[in-house]
Amino acid sequence: MAPFEDTRAFQRGGRREAKRLQGRPVPSHRLRGTEGARRPRGGVVSFSSPSSQEGAARTNGATPVVRRILRESRAYKATLGNGFSLHSPMVAQALANLGATEDQIQGQFEFAILKNERYKLLPIEKDAGGVQINEDNWREHCTSTAEGEMAFRLFWTEQIRGRGAHQAIRRCLSELSDGVHSRLHHGVIRLAYAVQGGQEEEIAAALAAFCVNYNPLPALEGHPAPAPVHAEDTDGMDLFAEVASLLDDDPAGRRPEGVGKAWQRMMKDPEVLSRVPCVIGLSSGDGLNWLVRHAVYLYLTRPNIFTLHMVTGLHALVVLKQYYDEEDFETALECHWMSVACVFLAVKAPEIISLARARAKYPIQSWDALIDLVTSTVHGDHEIKAVDTALDMSKRFPMLSEEFELAGSIVKRFRN
Repeated sequence: MAPFEDTRAFQRGGRREAKRLQGRPVPSHRLRGTEGARRPRGGVVSFSSPSSQEGAARTNGATPVVRRILRESRAYKATLGNGFSLHSPMVAQALANLGATEDQIQGQFEFAILKNERYKLLPIEKDAGGVQINEDNWREHCTSTAEGEMAFRLFWTEQIRGRGAHQAIRRCLSELSDGVHSRLHHGVIRLAYAVQGGQEEEIAAALAAFCVNYNPLPALEGHPAPAPVHAEDTDGMDLFAEVASLLDDDPAGRRPEGVGKAWQRMMKDPEVLSRVPCVIGLSSGDGLNWLVRHAVYLYLTRPNIFTLHMVTGLHALVVLKQYYDEEDFETALECHWMSVACVFLAVKAPEIISLARARAKYPIQSWDALIDLVTSTVHGDHEIKAVDTALDMSKRFPMLSEEFELAGSIVKRFRN
């Protein structure tokens, strides 16, 4: 795959140039022969089959520059050398969703390639490398070792051609619903953006990325667990207080520890997970609203990269709902609730902010201003995805539209 013009020069530019460029206006001359006008914002449509309102995916389709960015991105593994996820395919689609011009999308990509130089882009294998993945053994190759990514791409490409994209996605998600938190939820996030773009090659790459990074919740057999609570029968903020009590009984939680390491540790610890209140009924309309409210209020209380992914990861599940049956969707949402609870503990269980306090703390910006902010200048990946997610969720969950507009208004915290 031929690299984009100037990509290698940008890769050689280094960290200093990345800092210099961040926040600069996107050049209007990056692409020859492309139009600079803002793309119209598309509606909410189904990708390949009828679905509920919450599950319908925006399918704007991939523009020429987005298709080229997807091709360029697929020259690399889904995970960078430092353990971060490759964001360029997700960000390109997010910008397209927001109506960015092709020049703006290309300018953001050039900035991201420059930044990823210091994170170490890892070229994808040229072939399967002797790894044979087929109908009978694909599930046992789903591990968190990141091995066999090209073999999985070939497998899912065959599945998409034989079964169709909808059935291939459904098959993968049904088997991996207990690991949607893997790689800080980026498996399902990349897949959701791939679905929105509608490019089969990118869908296959996203499915492969999910498989090689799959890391399920540990089995909880043998650990006493609290009685299940139905989402419709509990006050969510009271449940946060119950989760907070776990900090007092967690010796490891009292030592200095980064949020990411604390979250990872707890998500692997059956003792901690077994004591998190078990919430059921999350796949119902009211149950899903309950979980969405929890996630966005946690983010408003303590906005950082980890609480942000509790929102963007849940948004991905909402986009992908059409590919789940009810039981598997419930499993995926229960897994997501565990992740929310562990992030809440990892940020030291703060008192959840009220809407009135959030209004006072975060000056709200209009959606037009937020979209212009993240499309007219080069920004960090998470700022763009945060605005795209918040805007879409405000439409899918109108009862939380103000909360999501507030969430979008604090994106400047994520210059990464």
